[in-house]
Amino acid sequence: MTIAAVTGRPITIYGDGKQVRDVLNVDDLLNGYDAAIEKIDTSKGQVYNMGGGTGNVMAVWAEFGPILEKLLGKKIEVKRDGWRPGDQRVFYADFRKAKRELGWEPKIDLEQGIEMLFNWVKENQDLF
Repeated sequence: MTIAAVTGRPITIYGDGKQVRDVLNVDDLLNGYDAAIEKIDTSKGQVYNMGGGTGNVMAVWAEFGPILEKLLGKKIEVKRDGWRPGDQRVFYADFRKAKRELGWEPKIDLEQGIEMLFNWVKENQDLF
């Protein structure tokens, strides 16, 4: 949605836009990979949920839309469509195993991460 908003592409909101997702900044994800490599004897053959967890959750459009509009400095027109089959109403990752075994947890909070992503997309529009 950030790329579409910055580049003026259409955005379609499915369902009511209140579906909840956790948000994980890519820098936090990469730190998780580094933690797994540093503790390879523990992590080899294991599966870890990597996500923002309960502290970094938001509704995909009901909450994210106003933040994106504020960063963009204008109202974003969106198309609405029905629910997609199988769309989860709520999803967030339980990263307790990664925290316990790897000492990893996300450090970048929700709004900081969104602003970082927005600024990066804006500065790199030519990539899209």
